[in-house]
Amino acid sequence: MISHTLGNPFDIDSIVGLCKKYNLWLIEDNCDALGSKWDNINVVNFRIVSSFSFFFSHHMTTMEGGLIACSRLDIAEQMKILRSHGWLRNVDQIGYNIVDGDLDPRYTFANWGFNLRPTEIQASFGLHQLTKLKDFNLKRNKLAGIFFNYICHAIYYMEFLFGKIICVNTNTLLKKEANIKTLKGKVIFKDWPEAINAVMEYFQTPGGIPGFGDWTDHLDEFDPFRDGKAATRMGTYLHWMIQGFEDGLDRETIMANAAERYAKKWGTDKVIVA
Repeated sequence: MISHTLGNPFDIDSIVGLCKKYNLWLIEDNCDALGSKWDNINVVNFRIVSSFSFFFSHHMTTMEGGLIACSRLDIAEQMKILRSHGWLRNVDQIGYNIVDGDLDPRYTFANWGFNLRPTEIQASFGLHQLTKLKDFNLKRNKLAGIFFNYICHAIYYMEFLFGKIICVNTNTLLKKEANIKTLKGKVIFKDWPEAINAVMEYFQTPGGIPGFGDWTDHLDEFDPFRDGKAATRMGTYLHWMIQGFEDGLDRETIMANAAERYAKKWGTDKVIVA
């Protein structure tokens, strides 16, 4: 069982390939991914069983409860039995060995089970929410775009800051430092208290502060890659630094080794070791 975290599908092609190779069942946890797609196909379509949550913090809600989608009738019937005390309810009773012909099959226990049947009120909530699901997801995508926009800007700038040490020559560095003056107080702050005060002012100002947190106009200059892998590069570079400290190397050696490996991995055409 694998989760599509925060609406982001896992690598379905790879996982489905593994399941086919080793004859495994794939159970998709879609609680965060109602409406998400992989290769333009809804993620619910790649499994034996998929689960959804309708808790109030998810894409749509029935206040409590959820839904299970299943591609096999025999498994679906067992789930119906489990949700209703283990009774033979809402299933085809043919095939179940009911010994006593006088016994009402509705009260025959074919398995152990739970009492997980939703109420009519919950069902009406869900039906009404389904009509709004598309708009809900559009709003979520819009908010996610805003969030990732700020995150990406922060990552790109971190890469630039480390670049001041390892991947720019003096002339390039002076040019960049001259240009970042326009970002001070909006993206660049001298310390944490200044940054926190600026964020508070931003949220307290009706309509926000134009340009706050936005250095889009400078990305082409600061980030020559623009490939969405800045976080990977930063993580790899920090990993190399930590390795150096663990090996007991001095600071200059650590920085030099990390710079050399960084340039070799990501291309000397974009990375200049000073």
